[in-house]
Formats: sequence, C-alpha cells, structure tokens
Amino acid sequence: MPAERPRVVVKFGGAALERADGVLERVRSLLEEGTSPVVVVSAREGVTDRLIASAEHPRDRRQHADAVRWIVRRHPGLPRGGATLVTGLRRALSHVETGNGSDDRVDRLLSYGERFSASWVSVALRRAGVDAVPVETDQAGLIVRRTYDRTEIDLEGSTTRFAPALRRLLQRGRTPVLTGFFGALRNRRVATLGRGGSDYSATAIGALLEARRVELVKRHASVLSADPAQVPGAFVVPRLSYDEAEELARFGARVLHPLTLDPVRSSGVEVWVRALDDPTAVTVIGPPRPEESCRAVTSLPALSLLQVRVPRGRTRAPAVARLAAELRRDRVPVIAWLTAPVGVGIVLDAASGGRLGTSRSGSVFTGAPREPPVRVDLVTLVGDGVVTEFGRVPRTVLRRAKGVAVSARSLSFAIPRRQSLFAIRALHEALVASRRADYSLRGLTAGRPVRRIDGRPPAAPSRRSTRPLPSSSAVASVLSQPLSARAEG
Repeated sequence: MPAERPRVVVKFGGAALERADGVLERVRSLLEEGTSPVVVVSAREGVTDRLIASAEHPRDRRQHADAVRWIVRRHPGLPRGGATLVTGLRRALSHVETGNGSDDRVDRLLSYGERFSASWVSVALRRAGVDAVPVETDQAGLIVRRTYDRTEIDLEGSTTRFAPALRRLLQRGRTPVLTGFFGALRNRRVATLGRGGSDYSATAIGALLEARRVELVKRHASVLSADPAQVPGAFVVPRLSYDEAEELARFGARVLHPLTLDPVRSSGVEVWVRALDDPTAVTVIGPPRPEESCRAVTSLPALSLLQVRVPRGRTRAPAVARLAAELRRDRVPVIAWLTAPVGVGIVLDAASGGRLGTSRSGSVFTGAPREPPVRVDLVTLVGDGVVTEFGRVPRTVLRRAKGVAVSARSLSFAIPRRQSLFAIRALHEALVASRRADYSLRGLTAGRPVRRIDGRPPAAPSRRSTRPLPSSSAVASVLSQPLSARAEG
C-alpha cells in the first residue's frame, strides 16, 4: 500500500465560496503539493440569514417557499436540482412551523446552508477532475455536546465512527467535502456551533485526522494588525501564538470562533488564516515562539463602565471578591475588571451597565458607592510580553482612559466612545506599526498595508521617538499610581 499523504484541512468561509475558481485553485494546489486535502465549508453568503428569517416567522409559508427557491438558485448545478436536499429543507421548515421554534428543530433547519454548500462544492470539484464527495458531519458521526451556555465538539466521542470513515475516503484517494457549523448530539439530533462554528469544525477535524495543518480561507484578508476601517495602515500579522489569537478574539477581533484553537493546542497543529484574494496574506497561529511575537490592536464597542469605590490596602482584595461573588450570583456577565481612578472599574455590556447603574436596590454593590455608568469602548493591545511595553503607551491614551487592565499578553483601556478611534490609532502607531520593519529582520513577512476605501495607499506612520522599555518593577510602579498621575508623568 502506498504511503499515506499528509493531510491538510482547508475550510472555506461563505465569502470565499463566492469565488469558485479560487476554491478550485487552492484544492488543486494542495493536491500538487502531495497532500490530501480535506475540505470544510460554511454556508454561502446570505443563506444562513435567510434560514434564520424563516425560523423567526415559522407560520409564514410564502416566505418559506421564497427561501427554498432562493437557496436553490444560489447552488446551481446540483444533481436533479438538489431534489434530496430540497425535500429535507422543506421538511425542516414544516417541523419549525409545527414545533414552536424549538432549538432542535431550528438547528436542523440552519444546518441546510452547509448541506447545500457541501454538495454544490463537491459538484464543482468533480467537474474540474477532483474526486470529491460531500460528507454531512452529523450523519458521519461528528459528536457534539451541549453545556449550559454553548455547544462543544466531543473529540473522544467522534473517534469511533467519524475519524475512521474519513481516513477510509482519503486512503481511496477521494477528497471529502464536509459540512462545518454543526454535528450530532448523542441522541442523533442536530446541534449547531454558533456563528463562526465552521472554523471550530475545521480544527476539530484537523485534530481527529492528525493533520499537518488547518487552513481557514477568508475572502479578502487574514488576521490584521487592526480594523482597516479604523486604521488605514493596518497590515497582515504574520504569526500569532494560540494565546494571542484567543486574546484577540476575546477582545473584539472577529477572527475566530471562541473554541477554534482548543482542539489543536495539545498536538501543536498550526492554523493558517489565509486570504483567497491574496496568496501572500497568511497568518500562522501555533505554539508560542517568543522571538516571533507580534502585536495587534482590537476593540469592543458600546460597553458600560461602572466605577466602584473600594478601600485601598489589605481590605481591597476582599471587597473586590465580594463584588465578584455578587455579580456571579446575579448572573451579570463581566467583560473585564479594570484599575480605575476611584477604585475598581467593571466593564459590562450596555444593557447590564444601564440596569445596574440606575438600580437603587438589590444585592449587587450593596454598600459600595459607585459613580454613574460611563459609555466606553474597550481598546486592547494584544501580544505576548506586551506588559513590558506599558511605558511606551502614548500619554494621550492614558489621559483619556477611564480604567486600565494589564495581563501578560494584553493591555486594555476603557476609552469614552467618542475618543476611542484616536486611542486605537495612537496605540497602533506607537506599538504596532513601529514593529513592522522588525518582523523582516526576524524572518517574518508582514503583509502589505490594506488599501483605504478611497483606493489610495495609506499614509506611512510618522517616525516618533519612543522611550526605552521599562523593567517589570517600573511597570508595577506605574500601575500602582492613579491614572491622573500616570498621565502627568
């Protein structure tokens, strides 16, 4: 028997599927490299939204019929017009109509975006000479489980049927095209993984197959140093550790599903985030390499900051612990805890902040004086070891900050909404763009800057002198000062 080819899992998002020629080109390239591609697909653009709208109007049969016709038109060339899929979609719509929108029935309905997509991509690949076969992950045995707040892929449970079935297809020289976004519960009902769940599906499949790498193919860009709508000079970040990528996702970068990297961490499988429109735009996510640490800026908009007065000294920690316990008991989701001028800053979503900020009763903050809630954006600089660069944060950012949080790989600033764009650009210029030339010296290739909306190249960042990096003790000293003193220093 010939030696098995190394496997590469390649996932195409909905926007990437709009360029069928690019999908075919990438699959052919992987075959020519001597690898066995395993394709994972999202729904085509607009399809999931159409299915969600149908679920939100379960009795509107005219809308359901229009949705079926529209989805079929979005997937031309299916065998017999996709008759089997159409029958299944109509049945799922009828179950939603009679089932009062139960989660199981809605999840099954939403899965049809990926089912149509996998069949459509398989047909296109076969016409181009690739021996492709569609695989519906729930039918093939990808097991998922529900926790109290999310759905997770059960890797151990999926080794019984799912992984062996894929290996048999690959051994026969076939190219499986799998549905992302959903799997099967133990009771065989469909459960979806949430927005971005196809990325998570791809890395789980990569772990189960012991793949060489997992590629997440986006239409226009990989991971950028900032949102190009906010920073015209944003560029492709060449490499991130698993922790850096997760921190970016946590603080607002719409890069990955929150669980995407969990399946590949222990095995060290790299995840390549690739732009279909630019083969050179690739971000590699993998085990940490301190000598290759990069930086990026992200933000979470439209939040509420509650500033609570707590005592200093030995009584501070117990007071904060009581606040945290009360928030957990009242099921208030806390986005971040900050050091604030008056004591402790608690960043919440706008609804929770408004409710707690105006409430005069209840257990939360009992006996703890607080300031009125402030509308803020949480602006975060991410990168391994970034705490050592606190001394280079522009003073203009510190003056605007209503609170600061520091970790080993992130610096977060609560900035009033109207001033957050300034803070994002200032942080990017001082601490991100200034490192770009250094990437090439370390053998990394930072992608070229993204072009502005008006089509002109972005202006080069100004050359600003920076202060030397502080020691750890210096950082601790700065953090112990009130914000007003930091701005003055």
